[in-house]
Amino acid sequence: MCIQLSSDIVGIDSDSQKCLFDRVTVKKVNKCFDIEKNGKSSVCKNKQNTMCVTITEEIQDQYIGIYKDAQMNLICIEKQDIGDQLKIDSPLILINLKFEYCLKDDFSLDEFYQKPNSMKCSCKYQFCLSNDICIPMDSNQNAARDINQNCAQLNQEGQIQSCFIDKSICLLKNSITQINKCTTYESKDEVIGVAFINKTNECIFKDKYADLIINNNLVFLKSSYCLFESSHILKVGDLNNKIIGRTQQHLCAQENQVFSEDDNLIEMCIFGFCISKYSCVEMDDFQNISKKPDNSCSTNSETDFIECFYSPEENSTCILEDNGQRSCELMTIENSKTFGAIYKQKNIQTGICISQDVRIPKQTLDSQNQKLTCSNGSCILQTVEKKCHDKILRILKDGDGGGSGNTDVYYVQCTKITYTGITSTQDDDGYCQPSFPSKKCRKAKQCLMNGVCVDMSQDISLPNFAKELITTSCLPYQKYFY
Repeated sequence: MCIQLSSDIVGIDSDSQKCLFDRVTVKKVNKCFDIEKNGKSSVCKNKQNTMCVTITEEIQDQYIGIYKDAQMNLICIEKQDIGDQLKIDSPLILINLKFEYCLKDDFSLDEFYQKPNSMKCSCKYQFCLSNDICIPMDSNQNAARDINQNCAQLNQEGQIQSCFIDKSICLLKNSITQINKCTTYESKDEVIGVAFINKTNECIFKDKYADLIINNNLVFLKSSYCLFESSHILKVGDLNNKIIGRTQQHLCAQENQVFSEDDNLIEMCIFGFCISKYSCVEMDDFQNISKKPDNSCSTNSETDFIECFYSPEENSTCILEDNGQRSCELMTIENSKTFGAIYKQKNIQTGICISQDVRIPKQTLDSQNQKLTCSNGSCILQTVEKKCHDKILRILKDGDGGGSGNTDVYYVQCTKITYTGITSTQDDDGYCQPSFPSKKCRKAKQCLMNGVCVDMSQDISLPNFAKELITTSCLPYQKYFY
């Protein structure tokens, strides 16, 4: 019986001329109808010539495409043809292929995505199209790949989608225009780092890093930034979060936080801190006096240093410039070359060491906004030179220098406190005094005893173990019972 063809009928049986429906098995197929769907043939004959098959979008289906043989028959392509190395080459013609499969350059099939508007294989990860051939990406001429998989140069703008994987290169995205480019983070001040997002390295912007959540995809951060608690980027030196350093893997480091793994040691600490025992520790005037170029702590007289301990309250260190060499030194009367230091006022930096009894014109210090500070056990001795009748008289500051109209030149120097005469003690400003008036001691580690500022002791049996807060008078050790 003959019936009118419908969309359900896809072919004809060879023996009885029966109509065939999709995937109905017979002894032999006479013909499968060329039925198009979305502009492509969608019905084919299986290799056994026992059924007509409609190609569907079902992922699990074993039938994935159609080719035309030399007799112009539409033959089904099956998944197993990929492993069997079927080649769709002349005289065979590829007619239809699911998007998840593609034709390689050698005409064999692969389970991979297709190029736009083509059934040929898309360029694989880190490859791009040049003259319709997939080539490896690199760090210069082929550093970028656009939405059509075409290669682009470094810093070439366009609809760039990904970049060559190198920690120095990142995708600079413009969310408004969608015009992107691959660039080096070092060439852009607004870029502070790189994160691996959507299978490419994306630039991290200076004005947007606070909103980012990083989940183990950080590639690189500039030295001023670090990763806090493995999720947020902060600035190194963010004292609200007590961030005073960072590690080799860009993690934020807090004071005394230990990082002992060989591939994630502390690499830098902020001003005033140095690396000791796998941590950033505060510098001091005891053990951690200087900081070396690798940010490690060092001691007194270090010549290979990038920072010398500085305390505006103590002024206990100085930089010694001697015979063309610089060293970080403790100010002490035990060393005649480090008796004192010249500091720039209102400037956070260590002063330059001054030797014992070296006279410095006070006018020079004042004009350069500098001040002289002397070590513990010494004081500032001020003298004045008065020119009178072509003679120069050098006298103490408070001495009687002669008549009016003379030209006075004042000098200051660090000299040892002798506890006698003009150098008996010092006043609140550190100047030598014949006797100490009823004033406070200016230095944190001194207290007032019998009108004289003396160093405090750690010996609990001595009367200068502690000091009264307001008057700075010395106090003995006292036990309190509650």
